[in-house]
Amino acid sequence: MAHIDTLNITHPDDIQKELDNMALMNSGKISDFQMEKRYIRPDGTAVCLNMTVASVSGEDAASPRHLCMIEDITERKQAEEAMLKTHDMLRLAVVTNDSRDAITVQDLDGRIIAWNPGAVRMYGWSEAEALQLNVRDRTPHEQRERALDKLAQLSRAEILESYRTQRLTKDGRLKDVSIISTALFNEAGAMYAIATTERAISGDTP
Repeated sequence: MAHIDTLNITHPDDIQKELDNMALMNSGKISDFQMEKRYIRPDGTAVCLNMTVASVSGEDAASPRHLCMIEDITERKQAEEAMLKTHDMLRLAVVTNDSRDAITVQDLDGRIIAWNPGAVRMYGWSEAEALQLNVRDRTPHEQRERALDKLAQLSRAEILESYRTQRLTKDGRLKDVSIISTALFNEAGAMYAIATTERAISGDTP
């Protein structure tokens, strides 16, 4: 069987931790160590592992030997991540449903993909109606260029601090609002959507 250098298939973010542990063990400072790490399959997907390494006594001190035991914990990690996401979604649902602020989510093309009860009260569109809209439909024509500038700023930062602007309501009125925008990222680190918290200002009420 051909020898495989496991560092060549180890996720780059896990290599240094393994090298540090191996150096400690080879110097005699520790006799074993345990760590979670990831191997990269040929198709680019990752396998999550729990690895236990122990030193093995031998006559040649210059060529230390080790015993390595590996457990595939991919399914367990996926289950843990799914549970965390579920808890996060439940917490977010409680916050957005109870909030008097309009909380919305739009994709990078501006299509509305989430619309909370606060947004219904503030702007007049039902959730079903809002999900057929683009953010441009809610933005006064003369302010659309500024809105695009804000999107460009958000692509360079995860959160935009509160700024004042105007949005259109279902009946065509202009509503003065303050907006905080937050970038949403997928597991690959790419921005895929924008969440906004919008609050009526200047005495304007939903």
